[in-house]
Parts: sequence; structure tokens; C-alpha cells
Amino acid sequence: MALRVIKVIKYANGLMRLNIVHFEHIQKTECIKMEIPNYGLYGEKGGHFFPEYIHIESLRARGVQHGWKFKPHRHHNLYQFFLILNGGGTCQIEGKMRNLGERQLLVVAPLVIHGFKLLPNTEGWVLTIPDLYLQKLFQHEPNALDHLTRDIHFQCATGKTSMAFGDIFDAITKEHQRNHALSRLALKGYITLLMAKILSEQPTIDANLNAQPSRKQRLLTSFKELIGEHFKKRFSVSDYASLLGITPTHLTRICKSILGISASKIIDERTILETQRLLIYTSMTITAISYELGFSDPAHFSKYFHKKTRQNPTQFRKEFAKNRP
Repeated sequence: MALRVIKVIKYANGLMRLNIVHFEHIQKTECIKMEIPNYGLYGEKGGHFFPEYIHIESLRARGVQHGWKFKPHRHHNLYQFFLILNGGGTCQIEGKMRNLGERQLLVVAPLVIHGFKLLPNTEGWVLTIPDLYLQKLFQHEPNALDHLTRDIHFQCATGKTSMAFGDIFDAITKEHQRNHALSRLALKGYITLLMAKILSEQPTIDANLNAQPSRKQRLLTSFKELIGEHFKKRFSVSDYASLLGITPTHLTRICKSILGISASKIIDERTILETQRLLIYTSMTITAISYELGFSDPAHFSKYFHKKTRQNPTQFRKEFAKNRP
């Protein structure tokens, strides 16, 4: 887990200088012990957020709603990107206070405890992206995603930029609002550009991208690939550990050390993701979906889905249809 602030200074000649800083914070195991709210979007309880959709809104929209104050909270599986154009305030990251000013970009990784007190009428955006979305985006460059979660400090500068950060956020906002047939493809392009621009400011990025993944990382990658192949068979953690040639305890330790969640949680997230896809993109009945995903009892399937999302399958389908991005 990590937080970085990118300060953007625009000169009269059109060139830009970016100062990027990463802040250290306490271990995520300590975060889990605290009674810190876990949200999807701030103030919306439940922590539920569909893994294939991004969300973007102005800081004003949520700031006015909450009096420009956001109490310390965290997001289990969401990255958030805050771009402040005008205004500012203070942010509290893992108990440490930081100042926020104009033309700063703040990146908060999953499970990082953060809160804000912004000046009234602060202008900018907050972009929320599920970790599964970025994992898929970086599937061929897994080391690149690590740079969004590392506890490192650095500063760098760049001269020429083909597209300002504000322009990218504005383009994402407009595309998100249009919601036409190719919106998802366009959004993927803009988000890829945004991630590339952030990562390109890191002076050691080229060397790190070429670094060989550790044994833990290779095992985690293999575990995820096996889940993709067998999750409809309702395999247990022990089943996957056996296929990997390690113990269930070792597998869970790997998952927690890298992702901060258990192996069983990763399996559940893949099952829930597929359930959501089938509920949204098909007209299959709940019973048919339950059998498709390897459940022998539709009633048990509905209870399982409700336990993981706090909604039953029918409620999820209706709510998503009503509020479809």
C-alpha cells in the first residue's frame, strides 16, 4: 500500500514540471484491526463496487454533500486518484497530516486509511478504479502495478507532456457521461494513458519493469490463472494449493503478504465477479446462474451472494439496471 502526491507546475511556455512524492504508512495488518469504515464510494456503506466499471466525479459534487470533510476511511479493493486544480486543504494518511494544494494529484491504494478536509469550492476530480480493473490492464506488466502500491519516496521532473493530467481527467469524465457503445474501450485508453504518465515519472521504472518477479509473485500469478480455469468447479484453497505444490497455509500467507487478503477471498471475488457479469450481461435465471457457477443448491447460491455483497442476486440485477453507468 502506498500514497503518492504529484505536484504539477505549469510554466508560461506550456512546459510542465511534476514533483512526485510517496509517503510511508503503517502496515495494512494494523489497518484491519482498526474500526475504520470500508466504503465503495465515500459515505456509501457496504464497500461494494462492480469490478469492471470506473467512477469519476467532481470534488465539488461529493465535497458539498459532506461539508468538504471526509472522515478517515478506506476502500478494500479500490484505487483512488484525486486531482486538485484549484483550492486545496489537508489530508490525513494513516494518521499523518499532509497539505494539499493546487495542481496536485493524489493516489491512494486499497486499504490505505485516508481522510480529507478541503477548502470550500475546491475544484478537481476523484477517479475511482477497482483493483481488478487495473490488474487486468497491467496483466502483461505486473511489475508496473506494484509501483502504485510501493512505499517509496522520490521526486522527478519532466519537460514535455503530450496531454496534461487535467485534460485526461476531463476526457474520462466526458466519456463516462456519454456512455455510448465504445465508451468502455475509450475509457480503457484514457486510463492506460493516465497510468503510463504517472509511472513514466518514476526514474527507476524501466529497470523495475524488467526485473524478474519473485517466487511469491509467480505463485500468486499461477494461483490466479488456476482460479480462472477452475472456479466454476468450486475448488477450495486446499485444492488450489495442491495444484501449486504448496500448503494451504503457505498460499494464504502469500496472498496476504502481497494483496492483503486471504486466498479464499480471492476465490470468492472471482466467483462474485462472474456472477455479476452473468446478472448484468445475460437474461439467465438465478437458478441457471447458480448451476453454471457450480452450485448445487440455488438457495445456497443466493445466500452466498448476499453474504459477499449484502444484496441478493435479484436486487443486484435490478439496481444495476436502474443505475447502469
